[in-house]
Amino acid sequence: MVSEDQLHEFEITFNTFKALMGDRFAAFCTDAVREDNLTIMAEWGASNLAGGVAGAKNIGWFELAFVNCATKLKRDPSWKSWATRRAELKREDDSMPAAEFKQRYATDPEFKRYIDEEKK
Repeated sequence: MVSEDQLHEFEITFNTFKALMGDRFAAFCTDAVREDNLTIMAEWGASNLAGGVAGAKNIGWFELAFVNCATKLKRDPSWKSWATRRAELKREDDSMPAAEFKQRYATDPEFKRYIDEEKK
């Protein structure tokens, strides 16, 4: 069993792993499933990888844990890939009045990312 303190120690490496994996791992890292999945990976890694819990400071530890736990991890059913979300934002943008567009661009980071990518 992995303690809460140990899970907290994994956070930095786990966040790095999450960033490196991008959309391939994002559905397994939402707030809805993150803690459960981190626990599953941590317990598997502590039991099966050299260095046990201490090894979780290495990105490779999480890579191996993810591959070996993939069938046990919970996928957030409400998560949408960036491609899907971008298509939704495009439909919204196409029918949005200018005043609403300005407000949304100023306050919604996801919408701003979409618009900024479209400008490129």
